[in-house]
Amino acid sequence: MRKGSYSDIITVIDDNDWFKDENHTVRFFSYFIKAYGESNKANYPLALAYLNQANRYIDEAMSVDILARYHYEFSYVQLHLKLVTLSKESFSKVEQYYDGTSNVNLLIPILLARAYDLSHSERGAELAIQQTEKTLALAESTHYEKIEHVYYTLGLNYWNGKRIVEGINYKIKALELYMDKQLHEDVIHILTDIGIDYLFMGDTTNAIKYLTDAIGYEIDGHEPGGESIYYIANQLYTAHSSRGDLVQAEKYLLLAEEEVAKIERQYVKDNHLTYLSLIKADFTSRQGDSEAALHHIEIAEDRFKSGYAGKIYHFDIKMNMTYGDIYQRRGEHQQALQYYKQAETFIHHRGVFYLIDDINERLYKSYKALGEWAQTIAYLEKNNQIIKEQRDDHNAQYSQYIYGEFDVKNKEERIQKLQSQSETSRISLLLSLLLLFGMVLFTVTLKYKNRRIVELNKSLATISFTDGLTSVANRHALDQLWQTWETSKDDTLSACAIIMIDIDYFKRFNDYYGHHDGDQALKRVAAALQRCCRPGDFVGRYGGEEFIMVLPGMSGDAVTTLVKNRIQPTIGALNIAHAMSDVSDRITLSIGIASGEAMPEQKRHALMNIADKALYQAKEQGRDQYVHLHYAD
Repeated sequence: MRKGSYSDIITVIDDNDWFKDENHTVRFFSYFIKAYGESNKANYPLALAYLNQANRYIDEAMSVDILARYHYEFSYVQLHLKLVTLSKESFSKVEQYYDGTSNVNLLIPILLARAYDLSHSERGAELAIQQTEKTLALAESTHYEKIEHVYYTLGLNYWNGKRIVEGINYKIKALELYMDKQLHEDVIHILTDIGIDYLFMGDTTNAIKYLTDAIGYEIDGHEPGGESIYYIANQLYTAHSSRGDLVQAEKYLLLAEEEVAKIERQYVKDNHLTYLSLIKADFTSRQGDSEAALHHIEIAEDRFKSGYAGKIYHFDIKMNMTYGDIYQRRGEHQQALQYYKQAETFIHHRGVFYLIDDINERLYKSYKALGEWAQTIAYLEKNNQIIKEQRDDHNAQYSQYIYGEFDVKNKEERIQKLQSQSETSRISLLLSLLLLFGMVLFTVTLKYKNRRIVELNKSLATISFTDGLTSVANRHALDQLWQTWETSKDDTLSACAIIMIDIDYFKRFNDYYGHHDGDQALKRVAAALQRCCRPGDFVGRYGGEEFIMVLPGMSGDAVTTLVKNRIQPTIGALNIAHAMSDVSDRITLSIGIASGEAMPEQKRHALMNIADKALYQAKEQGRDQYVHLHYAD
């Protein structure tokens, strides 16, 4: 939807003062294009002002595409300014312009773009689902030729909204159409995506099915390229090893190792080699060779400390859990407990709550082995509570689906058939038997599904504190952090630093490279910021392309050193191309730093305001830099 910056045209507009042209159409386009340019620079208030000026010269005789494009831009800017109601009204005009026309092939991509915009707003998952459901209804009623894109988008939004069953269902619908149309790359992408969904749920059978199909498509369809096959092989190793099938696990471990050797980009290869060392530690530990396992994990730890784990989310958490597993299998339960507790600390500080059930189960086994029964019972109860919450949530989805299938396809059809027969006594008897059979079938099926749900969701935990795209903490997690601090007696909170971070010209990046590359860039930047942190530091996505870091106990000098010597070089090392930036040909950051004493609630808000002010100054002074302001009473 949003390509290019129109910088050359904007220069012509300014040079020729087209805002004063007698032709109202010229004035409309002049203000409209200026608004688009400011929107690309994330200067949304000025963009809105230009759009309001353009509105004075709008002519309903203009083409539908121009009018729809203008109102979409209005809705986009208003959404970024958190004017949600006005944004909704503006977008409704887009739909009105296409209503009753044959331009559905133009309208549906705009509707999907709107769903993407909404997914990055407050209540994003819910609003994105509503928008995509509406789009699907239109696509189905008009026989939209690319409906598989709508199915997949809806599947993604359902999954992000924790409607797991529906999410996978629509992804599978999309997959079937991608396969029918022989869209090779899309097939590989969605097979892998579905496989990882099942792996996340703990359903290793289906995870292996889809991931194996994905790797088959990849190998058959391309010259082996290394990175994508390596990634799928890693997921297959995880699936098979969690089932205890070490023969198959080793097969995919060796395949991953072969594919890493084919990766040409050295930085990417270095990161994957780090993770391979961790996998080898896990594998040799499962084989019972704890000395080899410790050798491999020490290599992984050394590489991690040297900065070679940039593409791996929460590597230190996985490393501590693997260390713990090695010592647990050696029978050194106290040593294992120390690593598990360190992993637990990281998980809670970062809000990585989808790993809570994994670490709780490990801690339960450690305390049980040590004979510390009070802690054993406590972690057993935590596990049971998580499983109950997951079961209640997902049973409702499965039960609704099963009952709907039974009710529609069986009971109503049979009752209707019985009512049309004339022999009342036979009908009554047959109806009773059929209903009894139906109830038994329904009960057995539901019992099977419920038992399967518990099994599938063993590793699921609430992710309400985690940003769905980047896997760092979200705004809710930040609120929880403040609440924790307000009741804490921890002396390390006597000083604090806050860093506000904005990716420079990221809107232009999205427009030029597309939303998929934009999402990948956000994930890589988020992971890089996490690598720069100490255990206990907070990294979160504050909104859009903006991130926040909260650093307890860190002085002003220390935080400046962190930004200069760690954050800026680490982002530079990502080497993400950005052809539309005014300050570099690679992605850069504007950074606002605030430091001071911690902090009752009113001071905490003041410190955040100072960090925000510092970020604004960094952007005003040319971007790709940091500004540090100090808090003082």
